[in-house]
Amino acid sequence: MSCCGRGLKICLVVACILLLVIAVALVVLFLVVLKPKEPKITTKSVTLDRIQSAILPRPFLNLTLGLVVEVKNPNYGSFRYDDSNAYLVYRGDLVGVSPIPAGYQKARSTQTIRTNITLMAGEFLKDFEFYGDLLKGVLNFTSTSSLHGKASIFKVLKTEVSSNCTCEISVHVASQKTESSCKTVVRH
Repeated sequence: MSCCGRGLKICLVVACILLLVIAVALVVLFLVVLKPKEPKITTKSVTLDRIQSAILPRPFLNLTLGLVVEVKNPNYGSFRYDDSNAYLVYRGDLVGVSPIPAGYQKARSTQTIRTNITLMAGEFLKDFEFYGDLLKGVLNFTSTSSLHGKASIFKVLKTEVSSNCTCEISVHVASQKTESSCKTVVRH
């Protein structure tokens, strides 16, 4: 009987060691390989959808910019983000706002978000430097957008993520072309 009791103890010790090794391997897998990563958010293009301007007889500007933002989720789990806005600033003054609706993105996928920003022309007409820029033929803007949300894996590991994208945009009035350069910063 002592032989069976000794064999049972050895079997239990080996089973406990095996369970401990499996538990450590799962913890390492979750913390290293499956750790939630930041979604990468980039502005792919800025287009000039519509522009109308005149200085005489009465100055006016009607301008609509199209933004294409790409959200790449590198996680093995989903990314859910809240409602947000894209803002357009001219010489420090807010001149346009566009909503970015809340969304859900599957694991390891890329999603394209398109939005338009229509300028609040009244803000331009108050700025005397606008007339000089319009005569020069180039209007310089700054566009900012941010997404706040949660990246999760198997609905167990979750992390809050905030990604901000800032673009410097030059609109060439005569040719109706745009140039842009963007920078994205991701924060936990």
